[in-house]
Parts: sequence; C-alpha cells; structure tokens
Amino acid sequence: MSNLTDFIDEYAHKSFSELAFCEIDALILSQLSYINYSAIAGNFNNDCEITLKEAAKQYFDLYDEDELKEKISIVYKAGLLLKQCAQTDRYA
Repeated sequence: MSNLTDFIDEYAHKSFSELAFCEIDALILSQLSYINYSAIAGNFNNDCEITLKEAAKQYFDLYDEDELKEKISIVYKAGLLLKQCAQTDRYA
C-alpha cells in the first residue's frame, strides 16, 4: 500500500469491527482535522451529531474544488481526503 488513499480504497467496505481501528485510521482522521468545520458544526447545538458523510456534503456545498485549490496545500488535500472518506462505509 503506497498511500492513505490506497488504504481508504482497499478497506472502504470494512467496518471497524471487521478491521480494528489502527494507526493509519488515526492518521487519516488527523488529516481531516485540517478542515475548518465551523461553518458546518457551528450551525448546530452541542446535542446534534452529524456523520462524516453529512459533513462532507455540507462542506462541498460551501466550497467547490476550485476554491479549495486556492487554500493551503494541506487544507486542499484534507478536503480531497474528506470527499474520499465520505464515500466509504468505514468512515462515512
């Protein structure tokens, strides 16, 4: 496996009970922390929960890929990772 996106693709349909949470999962989630979720999560009270899939939809409703390309590289890459993760059973 050569990178994070390969791992996400390979284990997209594996739940955490089928394949235990590992260091690569932690790395993926840490990369997603570079995204500013305030425009999404800031609209909800503390009792509200949304899935990563719902957060990704709202994020990409706010920003198109051209806008993301203008951001710092790590933020742009985190956005692409968010989009990929949202399309999996494992992370969505």
